[in-house]
Amino acid sequence: MMRVVYHGRAMDTDLLTYGLTAPQAGYVFEWFASVEARFSRFDPESELSRINRCAGRTVSVSRLFAELFFEAIRYYSETGGLFHPFLGAVMNRLGYDRTIEQVRKRKTFSPRPRAPDLSGAEPVHFDLERRILRVPEGLMIDFGGIAKGWSVARAAEEMMTCTTSGLISAGGDLMSWGEQPTTIGIAHPYSDDRTIGTLTASGRTAAATSSAVKRRWVSGDALVHHIIDPRTGRAAESDCIQATVIGHSPLLCDIYAKCLVIQGSAAGPEWIRSRQPDLAWIMVDHDGKLLSSENLGSCCRNIDMPEHIDFH
Repeated sequence: MMRVVYHGRAMDTDLLTYGLTAPQAGYVFEWFASVEARFSRFDPESELSRINRCAGRTVSVSRLFAELFFEAIRYYSETGGLFHPFLGAVMNRLGYDRTIEQVRKRKTFSPRPRAPDLSGAEPVHFDLERRILRVPEGLMIDFGGIAKGWSVARAAEEMMTCTTSGLISAGGDLMSWGEQPTTIGIAHPYSDDRTIGTLTASGRTAAATSSAVKRRWVSGDALVHHIIDPRTGRAAESDCIQATVIGHSPLLCDIYAKCLVIQGSAAGPEWIRSRQPDLAWIMVDHDGKLLSSENLGSCCRNIDMPEHIDFH
């Protein structure tokens, strides 16, 4: 039977499914829409906005909120704070307080904020079992760096129970499963229509791409982007403009792709190797040079990737 590609949109990104039935694809799109409604930083009626307004007070949270918050805190610890789920106020001060399309329609000026230092601040109190949370005043949770990968993972796990093969993609994050080979296109940093190369994988495969050039806007007299280096509170300034990470979990790949963009080619490769040696990766630097991990060939085959790309 012919397979159909279904397209949708939620969480400010394009969604795609392959190998799913129409009802299954509809379920996936509804799931992403529900996640956006619950965790959007731009919707004042979302659960995330409500909890951010209650900073300094103890609040009850939903089961889904507790699950995602737990993952955020876990990766905050695992990455030594390089993944930082409390940068909402920093994002707002840089002007990213609404969708990227709305942000680009205006020019904003803001001081160069520093990320909050949790080491000397009042601790975050979180009771996972009772779903009770208290975030110190001055901090704002931002799930923008984790919600998409988490959503892909949850949707894929659900679909794996009812179909032997398929693919779910949300912007730069995807998950495929089944024995049929899947071709993964690596996005071009400066184009939504071109790829810089392809990889072929089979079985359970996840990939995530993070870019420092796709979501950019003018803040005062500076061009900034959405990947914040928590050590400085500023948009990351490494030589890496895009990173793709390949593994078995879209959430894990999403987190580490962003961390590679922050770390750059000098520190990033050894940093990721010391923490998650099974992850493979591809980095693009600001000159168009491609770097890749030594284990890329072991997790993918038919690798069609240049050593250098032209930005023009």
